[in-house]
Amino acid sequence: APATDATLPGLLDGAPTISSRATAGSRRRRRLAAGAVLTLLAAAATTVVLVAVRPGDRPTSDAGQAPPSGQRQTPAAAPRVGETLRPVGFRPRDIAVVDGDVWVISATRKRIERIRASTMRHRDPQPSVGRGAVSVAGSGGAVWAAIPREGRVVKVDTRSGRVLRRVPVPVTPVLVAAGAGGLWVAGRGADGTPDVIFHFDLAGRLLRQVEVPNGVKAMTRGGNRLWVALDDEWGILGFGGNLRTRESVVLTGEATELDYGAGYLWASQSADDSITRYDPRRKL
Repeated sequence: APATDATLPGLLDGAPTISSRATAGSRRRRRLAAGAVLTLLAAAATTVVLVAVRPGDRPTSDAGQAPPSGQRQTPAAAPRVGETLRPVGFRPRDIAVVDGDVWVISATRKRIERIRASTMRHRDPQPSVGRGAVSVAGSGGAVWAAIPREGRVVKVDTRSGRVLRRVPVPVTPVLVAAGAGGLWVAGRGADGTPDVIFHFDLAGRLLRQVEVPNGVKAMTRGGNRLWVALDDEWGILGFGGNLRTRESVVLTGEATELDYGAGYLWASQSADDSITRYDPRRKL
């Protein structure tokens, strides 16, 4: 089991950081090996190496085994395309499903499109959050949208559709994740400076922040962790609620998207047409 986390000097007094500040100038990218990940982390972190699953690979679970003698195997229903709604925004770029509604953002539209999940019909009001939204997430009666050009994250009430507050972020916000513990925002550092992850409470007050010198590619919440895929690297970091690094997962390639469901962390790796499944309880 991981040892107790140590608090390291960060951007705020008492804030943790997983590495020293990056040097000035353009950020140097490199492929992540297991040793490089360990260098980034506190000594207490746990490192796990995973192998991706590709089309045609033999499943490791018992799902593909023959049924016991005397039992007939019932074929699963063939997948089909569900109902499609058009138009929705203009080149929609992110989506969140919260409290029975689907919230869709388009970078060129000021308003979030709100659609009732049960009827696939647009629902008013369609809240105006500002042009240029790039990421949306929701939890606990609220939807949060990152607006980089304004340097803010906008909070919308899922019942009324009203904008509740606009939370300023010290660096350009590019990704958001939400949960019962609040809001997490990935901010893009300027040339030569690290990306930063910020943890806000549900009222928009900044609680803690941590630097990620390698850069943030994707982010999601699940299993009492904030999961961060590193930019141009072969690894994922798992942070506790206080943004101290708890574990590191080494992949066979760069993760482009993350999601959490069915008790697992899922990562897509577009470079080699594969996905990776990670069980945080068993560390494999």
